[in-house]
Amino acid sequence: MPTSNPTVFPRCDWTRGDSRVLLFRAQRPGLFSPAQATRWHRLQPVGSSEARRACCEPSSETTVIPSLLPGPEAPKTAPTRALTPRPDSARGVRAFETTARACCEQSSETTVIPSLLPGPEAPKTAPTRALTPRPDSALGAGTRATVISPPAFHRDSPLRTALLLAAALPFLCAAQTAPTPPRLTLQEAEGIALRNHPQIQAAQNEINYANQQIVAGRAAYYPTITGDLTATQANHLAQIGAGDLSSSRLYDRVGQGIVVNQLITDSGRTSNLVSSSRLQAQAATQNSQVTRFDVLIEVNRAYFDVLHAQAVIKVAQQTVAARQLLSDQVAELAKNQLRSQLDVSFADVNVSEAKLLLLRAQSAIQQAQAELGRAMGSDQPANYQLADEPLPPGPAATPDELVAQALGNRPELAALRFTRDAAYKFADAEKDLSKPTVSAEAVAGLLPFINATSVPIEYEGIAANLSIPVFNGHLFSARREAATQRAMESDQRLRAEQQQVARDVRVAWANANDAFQRLDVTAQFVRQAALGVDLAQGRYNLGLSSIIELTQSQLNLTQAEIENLSAKYDYQTQYAALQYSVGLLR
Repeated sequence: MPTSNPTVFPRCDWTRGDSRVLLFRAQRPGLFSPAQATRWHRLQPVGSSEARRACCEPSSETTVIPSLLPGPEAPKTAPTRALTPRPDSARGVRAFETTARACCEQSSETTVIPSLLPGPEAPKTAPTRALTPRPDSALGAGTRATVISPPAFHRDSPLRTALLLAAALPFLCAAQTAPTPPRLTLQEAEGIALRNHPQIQAAQNEINYANQQIVAGRAAYYPTITGDLTATQANHLAQIGAGDLSSSRLYDRVGQGIVVNQLITDSGRTSNLVSSSRLQAQAATQNSQVTRFDVLIEVNRAYFDVLHAQAVIKVAQQTVAARQLLSDQVAELAKNQLRSQLDVSFADVNVSEAKLLLLRAQSAIQQAQAELGRAMGSDQPANYQLADEPLPPGPAATPDELVAQALGNRPELAALRFTRDAAYKFADAEKDLSKPTVSAEAVAGLLPFINATSVPIEYEGIAANLSIPVFNGHLFSARREAATQRAMESDQRLRAEQQQVARDVRVAWANANDAFQRLDVTAQFVRQAALGVDLAQGRYNLGLSSIIELTQSQLNLTQAEIENLSAKYDYQTQYAALQYSVGLLR
């Protein structure tokens, strides 16, 4: 496996103007040409005009920094030492072959700082320790070189994982102390909501009410039987008094009997009322399906919101850990006077922004859990371990078929159709008020005591009655016209709802299609942002850019990861909304 050579920053002041010469090895593919990537390069400070080789010898003040972007071409040689110009050089600024082996032995004092972001091809080797020159070397005794070696800190390295886990240790400890919440799938959440949600229970009560209206309407088909028990007392020889004929009799008596009334025909009014009640009951059943769909779509939205919030928390925790690691590294480099305090400030600001992101994510998940609990019919937050749902298939190519399907499936439209038909049946019943009504009545009973000798103690009778409305101040005509207008209103409401459903389907299809397309775009966004972070980190490590460029690239990566998560769960939510608009959410 290839090993990494350190990049050298000579810590010496040159005799002519410029302060430093940076020698580094560029091994990152795409950053330099293949020819450049196979050898050491030299960056002259701004203002230098000579690029000749410098003749240098080791310096007593040496800081050896590892190659920050190791690659597969790294030579398996000992670290290169810092060089200072020889006194016999023309300008005192010359460098000789940088692959000279160091004449050093290991020191007991070691300063190890990991490379900030090397590529995936970084070797998985132990960090290089501090080196001190051999007594027989040109450096002589008493000098020391501090080597900061890259400990294979790439994405798959054990060390990177260990450092990130160490940064996230408080969160892991908190998770271990809390009990593991029960696992919950989307189907289970929907089942709990359908059993417990009060709106589902209220819709069922509405169905029961509508069914009882059918029974109430059909009661006119059956006879009404009432029992009477009467006792009266009047003055002596009094027989009649003021009032209508049936209530003016003043005989002293005690009587008991029954009265039976039966409707023979009301010219179809009762039949139309019963039909209207049946249609209203069917409309109530469809409205119950509407309520069921509303509860299911709310459960779906809240469920995916919780999954989204949980994923954002993971991203926020990783962001905090990564930025804290960078901040610690920059602070360590600042202690060695390799970075400025401005860089430390920017790194600390970056950490604070990541912590704010984590706080917002924690608040968002609490809100999402509360919303999921409400959607499931509970007043407590839904503290569950939610199972991730697979991505649904892509939406249809055009929404036209979905619109036609929705017009036949949506329960709102079915409920409005039943309501419209019930309104027309009620209008027909109101028209029947002006038609004749035929009824029959029968009475029978006993008079155990009566103050009249000519009256028998038993009585019975039967009668038929024909009622023909003649004039009642336009009451029936007004009721008939009001019912007709209400039926016509139902027609227009149905038409308006059909247009609304067609619009909802097209909007839901557009939203689902947009969310589906964003899946690939955000995935590419993440890849590009990750590459940008790698390049910005490399440029920052080599001193070619400021920390502002690095922090901006890290911000772009965090935004890309959040956008990618949002696209995933937004598509699942929008697909559920599309199924709801088509009437297929069961």
